[in-house]
Amino acid sequence: MPQSQAQIRELLKQPKVPVDEIISELSDWQFHDLALFYTHSQTQKNVLDMPIFDRLWRAHREKISLADSPDFKLKKQIGFSDRELVLGFGLYYSAMSFKKQYQQKSLPKYEEAFLKYLKLAMQYGSIQAFRIALTKLQVEVSNEKSSVQDLVDNVGKVLINWKPVLLKHRTPGALLLASGFHFFARKLIEKQGSAAQIMAAYQSLWEQLHLAQLCLDSSDDAINNAYLCMGLGLSNAYDLPAIEIMKKAVREESETFMSVRQREQMEIIAASTFDTKLQIVRLKAPAFSLGSSNSEHTKTIKESFKNIISGPGRS
Repeated sequence: MPQSQAQIRELLKQPKVPVDEIISELSDWQFHDLALFYTHSQTQKNVLDMPIFDRLWRAHREKISLADSPDFKLKKQIGFSDRELVLGFGLYYSAMSFKKQYQQKSLPKYEEAFLKYLKLAMQYGSIQAFRIALTKLQVEVSNEKSSVQDLVDNVGKVLINWKPVLLKHRTPGALLLASGFHFFARKLIEKQGSAAQIMAAYQSLWEQLHLAQLCLDSSDDAINNAYLCMGLGLSNAYDLPAIEIMKKAVREESETFMSVRQREQMEIIAASTFDTKLQIVRLKAPAFSLGSSNSEHTKTIKESFKNIISGPGRS
């Protein structure tokens, strides 16, 4: 007989945690129910964060599916653990469920729950949650009373704060930032911001588009996860399917505010970010022959470990 949440919480508090029993129980849960359970208390977080529960999170990631996207599978993604992927996706799913209830019943408690779990999903890096938050932000600053300074404070600065987490998603994250800066630039034009402000917004947009392009080769799984295996067309409001097409549209739109040289400068900055923070370094094991002496073999193994230890850390 399945155990209740209260019973599982008690198991998690035991001095010697019955790992197999807990995993057996939690493996049958829906991923969004597990995410809500995880956030219930710090004790649950501390225990379920232990490496011994990695197989639980992996199993949940592998079995996540969506009724309206039958081909979608949440894939292992560079920069995120299985736990982060499941929690981000589960908390986002829960947030959207509460949003739907609020739209149907207009009760404040559902709106509060929506905002609570949306923020939690963002803390675990859910790019879907960031996309909803950006849309919400755009609606809030689109009223006639918003000023240029409101745009700078509530859009420009927010996008900069989001950048470290979003760039962990590589191409999809950079494209979401690009979408935000595109909105920012257009609103600055509408609100008669200064030429320097508009130029800076377009420069940031171009930087993120170029960075998204540089990351493409290592972003297949991130693209699958971000757009539910439906492709890059979901990354922008114009259903443009390729970054080069997006860049062409931005070039034509921004030519009054951004020169060729300025675009080239932003591409240099993007390339530097890619080289120092986002490029995947694949370590090569030192070669040794089967005829090596024991001492040479030992030296080779030590060098291999040295390379691994001194290599780049996991983002």
